[in-house]
This record gives sequence, C-alpha cells and structure tokens, in this order.
Amino acid sequence: MKPKQTEKPGANEVSYKKGEIILKEGDHSSIVYFLNSGTIGIYKGKERVNKLSGQGLLFGEMSSILNEPRSTTVKAETDCKVQVYQGGVQGIIKRFPHVAEKILGQLAMRIDTMNENFKQLQEQYNRLQEDYSSIKKELQRAREEFSKLDSPQKSQEKNAEQQKAPEPEKKREVDKYVDSGFILDYPSKRKISSKDD
Repeated sequence: MKPKQTEKPGANEVSYKKGEIILKEGDHSSIVYFLNSGTIGIYKGKERVNKLSGQGLLFGEMSSILNEPRSTTVKAETDCKVQVYQGGVQGIIKRFPHVAEKILGQLAMRIDTMNENFKQLQEQYNRLQEDYSSIKKELQRAREEFSKLDSPQKSQEKNAEQQKAPEPEKKREVDKYVDSGFILDYPSKRKISSKDD
C-alpha cells in the first residue's frame, strides 16, 4: 500500500516493485524515507545520476527540511522495501525522536563526506596548478633553447642559399678604339685608355 497524500504522522513499511517511482521530481511532499532492502535509482529528468543501496539509507529528507519541491525522482531499480515516515521532520521529531537522531546523524555524515571530497578536490587542484606551472617553465626553457639552436641553423641555410644562387654576370668591358689613320694601307685603331674617357 502506497502512502496517502494526507501525510498524517505515522510510519509504515511500503513495498515497491522494480521500475516503480517512489518519489517524483517537482512534487511537494514532506514524507521521509528509509530504505530497508533493495536498490534505488536517483534521476534528474530522464538521466540517472546515482544508484544506491543499503539498509537504513535515508532519502527524501531535503524536501521536508527545506519545504521545497522534490529536486529528483527516486525509482526502484529492484524490488524494494521502504520505511515511510509521514508528517514531516517536525512530526518525526515529536513522534519518533530516535528517527530524528538517525536523520541528523546521516546528514552529519553527508556533510563530513562532502568536506572530505572537497578537501581531496582542493588537493588535486593544487597539484594540477603546480604541474601546470612546472610545465609552463619547462616549455619556456625549451623555447629559449630552440631559439638559440635556431639562429645558427637559419644562418647556415641562408649561406647555403647564397652559394646556390648564380653569381651575377660581370659586365664585359668593350674596348674602345679610335681611328688613328692608316698603317700599311690598312686602317688602324688605337685603344682608348681610361684616361682618355
């Protein structure tokens, strides 16, 4: 038997078949659940974001504590048995103080786990920052070394290109002659020296 929407203070165990929705995203409800057996899937929209199992696992409490709509859908991934507490957190504190203690304990554990995860992420981030700085320095050094090696190479290539290029033809000087009369009945010419130019 599924819990009714009246949510009068009370507790009962409810069975869900595989594929059945236990709570739906967007619904307004203060029911708090503990998983007694089976596996549940946590869905955001149509995408499953987590899969959980374990006796005594708390879920659905945030909507009750914050008085906000359900932020996820919880579906039975296998046949499940769930302990359902109706009447919200205040009703649970009044009627089931031992359950309220369990809720507080699990919330404290979640916060502790989140803090530990954050610490590990911070350490990974710091290591990545150090690696990035180290790689950046190595890259700068490599560029400087390459720049030193590159200059003589360019010079050699330039020299090689110059050697391959054909030398410009030297302008052939044409001797200049001036007619100086006849020698033995043949016309004779005298070379003009640079002084005569």
